[in-house]
Amino acid sequence: MSEELQENVVKESSIVYGKTPESPVIYINPFEDWVFKRIFASESSKEVAKAFLNVVLEGKRYIESITYGKNEYPGEIRDEGNSVFDFICKDKDGVTFLVEVQRQEQKNFKERSLFYTSRLISDQSPKGYKEWRYNLKEIYSISLLENFSLPETKPGKYLHNVSLCDTDTGSVFYNKLHFTYIEVAKFNKKEHELKTLLDEWLYAFFSSGEICQLNTRGT
Repeated sequence: MSEELQENVVKESSIVYGKTPESPVIYINPFEDWVFKRIFASESSKEVAKAFLNVVLEGKRYIESITYGKNEYPGEIRDEGNSVFDFICKDKDGVTFLVEVQRQEQKNFKERSLFYTSRLISDQSPKGYKEWRYNLKEIYSISLLENFSLPETKPGKYLHNVSLCDTDTGSVFYNKLHFTYIEVAKFNKKEHELKTLLDEWLYAFFSSGEICQLNTRGT
C-alpha cells in the first residue's frame, strides 16, 4: 500500500470532536459500521475500495472500475429484519463483490454466509428471458471477522480462501463462487513484520484503532 493511500485510510476513519490542547483529534475504530462504510462505500472512496479488493483478490482478477449496488435485502421470514451489508459492488464485467464486517461471533455464521451469497446468485436470473441458460457471473464474498475466529483454523493464519472443490483431488469444481474470510483477531504483526500488501492494510486499520484508544484514554 502506498503511504498516501494508507494515510487516507487512517484519515477517513477519523472524526474531530473538537480541537483542544488535551484532545486535538480522536480516531474511531474503522470496523465500526458507519466508519467502514465511510472508508469504502461512498462514491468518493471508490479508489480505496478498488485498491483493497485488488489486494484481497491476490491476482485472481484485477478490478479497473466499480459501481456500487444495493446493500439491503428484505428478510425471508416473518419478523425477520432486512439484511444490510457493508457494501456490494460490481466491476465492469458484472462480477459481484459482497464485503462485510462481522464484529461478534454469530451462530451458524458459515450457513449465513452461504445463504446471503445465494441471494446474489438468484438475483442474476433475468425475468422472462428464456435464453439465459444459467450463465452466472462470478461472485466474491469477503468477510472481515473482528472479534472471533473460524473453528478449526490454524493459529496465526488469518486469511482463508474457500471455494467448491472435488474432495478427492482438491481441484476446483466451480470457479465462479468465492469466499474469503479474514480473521482480524489473529493479526498481531508489528510494522517491521509486514510482508504482504494485505498485512499493510490490516496494520493501517489497527493503527487508527490504537490511536483511537490512546486518545480516548487521554480525554
